[in-house]
Amino acid sequence: MPSKWAILIGIDFYTDPSRRLEGAVNDVDDIQLYLSQNHTLASLTKLVAINRNEATQTEPDGPESSWPTYDNITSELKRVTNAASPGDDVYIHYSGHGTLSPTTAEEYQEDFGSDAALVLFDRKNDVRYLRGIELAALLDEVVRKGLKLTVVLDCCHSGAVSRGGKLSIRGVPWDNDVASAYSPIYRPLSSTPTGNVNRDASTDQHWLLRPRGYTLIGACGPSEIAVECSGRDGRSHGALTYFLFKALSMASRNRVEITLGAIYRHICAELHVPLPQQHPVLLGNDTSIFLAAGSQDQRSTLGCSVTTIFEDGRISLDVGYAQMVCLGDEYEIYPMASIERDSTQNSARYRIKTVYALHSEAEQSHPPPNGASVSKGWYATLSKPFRAKAQVALSQGIDTTMEHILNQSTWLVVVDSIGIVSSLPSFQVRITDRREYAIFIGGTERVQNLPITADSDPDATKRVVLVLEHLAKFANIEGLKNEDISSLIQFNPSPETISKDTVSQSCRSEFSVVLRSKDDANKQLVGNIFQAFDDERVTITFKNHTAQSLYLTVFDMKPLRQVSKLYPSSDRGYYKEIVPKSENFRGEVSFTIKMSIPNSLKTGNQSHVDDILKFFITTRPILTLLEALELPALSERMLVSKRGPNSDQVLLDFLENPYVLGGGGGRLRTENSKDRWTCQNFIIRTEVVSNHTTDN
Repeated sequence: MPSKWAILIGIDFYTDPSRRLEGAVNDVDDIQLYLSQNHTLASLTKLVAINRNEATQTEPDGPESSWPTYDNITSELKRVTNAASPGDDVYIHYSGHGTLSPTTAEEYQEDFGSDAALVLFDRKNDVRYLRGIELAALLDEVVRKGLKLTVVLDCCHSGAVSRGGKLSIRGVPWDNDVASAYSPIYRPLSSTPTGNVNRDASTDQHWLLRPRGYTLIGACGPSEIAVECSGRDGRSHGALTYFLFKALSMASRNRVEITLGAIYRHICAELHVPLPQQHPVLLGNDTSIFLAAGSQDQRSTLGCSVTTIFEDGRISLDVGYAQMVCLGDEYEIYPMASIERDSTQNSARYRIKTVYALHSEAEQSHPPPNGASVSKGWYATLSKPFRAKAQVALSQGIDTTMEHILNQSTWLVVVDSIGIVSSLPSFQVRITDRREYAIFIGGTERVQNLPITADSDPDATKRVVLVLEHLAKFANIEGLKNEDISSLIQFNPSPETISKDTVSQSCRSEFSVVLRSKDDANKQLVGNIFQAFDDERVTITFKNHTAQSLYLTVFDMKPLRQVSKLYPSSDRGYYKEIVPKSENFRGEVSFTIKMSIPNSLKTGNQSHVDDILKFFITTRPILTLLEALELPALSERMLVSKRGPNSDQVLLDFLENPYVLGGGGGRLRTENSKDRWTCQNFIIRTEVVSNHTTDN
């Protein structure tokens, strides 16, 4: 049985009265209470600095060995790393001040040139910084030992909320005198992030955005601040810890093993109303169960949350048009106690009535069977989509069984001839002279790179329907766009031709995207297409021209019809915040990918393959977008259908991603909403040239 280790750090007292806090030690006490009541620990170390609110206080209470100093914290991290065995759980919780600083090491430099640091108590100089580059190296040692690591940071540049009462900001300005008192102690990290071998994204990020093999929950984004608040118990707390403790206690009362992703979504739902500008972050693996061996299937945490309960009984969900929600969609709503198990005993049903850019409102269609009242923080998953379907026309000679299966599909509808609704994807199915199924787009262009299915295959009908559903989803994701100009973030297609003065004075250019070859500086984006060769490296730069943060997620729609998140990479969170350009921030991010043609396509007669890079840009984070738009490669789905004895279940598998398919069912509402979003497609056309080589 794996052992469990905890290091809890809470800093209320600093020598300078202006820096003192009131809730950090309360945070640590609450977490200690939860851990002692619910887990058997091999070791729990608490390093705290208590603020007695006395003008004459000059140092924390207790022995110096219990103070949250640089030496004590780093020594304890090393002790636990050495004492624990591979497979053990390690939990680190920090509540106190954070700060944002210029980085001192290029290899750890965040995209906009800054680095986060924890502000620790120091007997000699009042405070000392534990810089991100130092903490990253310490945490890397924990992971290298084979320990399961969870880190919670309730401080500025990593979170918080107000529930009334006096507010204290959990952050202090960077102080060069403090920084120069101690040189940072660090060494290069031992490993590099892993990812898809065909998409070698490489971008430098600071420790907060680069968890290497562990999970981190932070109270807010890199450019945000954290505040203390008064809880219902009358004590001061950090908001992240307050709602973390609430979620963990609720799960414990209901005897539920809860994933970190479920905890995170509950915290976000609770924070949404009192502090909507506060955006907690979760980085790393969100399927891990909190302080327990193993993890849940990713689908168990996939969903959205109830953020508001209106007086008339309506609710607000944190998904909207950008996640392809449609009017009439029906959601199953259920409490946290049911999130990791069968939810039907406690669930209610709600139907979408109004869709905004990044959230929606719904009315109850079926109350919970046990008479419970729906509360803020309940979870929601799509149970019945209401949307237009892709059209499928069947040529003569197609088995009538296919029409029967198609008519039962959530995503497809059989028509006599295609093109009735030109805005929808439309396909035609034919049987070739070789007695193989072929699928055409619009009845004219044959779809390439599909698995070959002979009509003699006993599962041919179901396999073809599977392919059609996958193509319908892929086509809808590719075509997703914001058609409401009033809620649109404006894109400048020619950033190099517009002067800085024009950019600053015109809302026509709120962001720009630049593609450059690392191997051929003369290459440029033509229209929305960038030409590349196999194994060529392409650098993509996103520039924020606004005075507010923009939030970016980039998906790669690959030639074999797989959709995967390209940026930020899988362990760096749901989105990347790009802060405005200023003295300390560049207002842009860059990442590099290496274009690779799938081996299965290199042997064919194709002259090129296309990757569609889909950029989603929003004015606030979208927490559910990541899972919503990802699709496995079609070839992987076909392999699943071969292995499974029940092929019908494979068709239902597509229904488990609640927001993948969208379209014309809903109307975007922007009244009284500042949410704006857009998405842009760029094509990287990789040429199949056997004699072309590039330097790597």
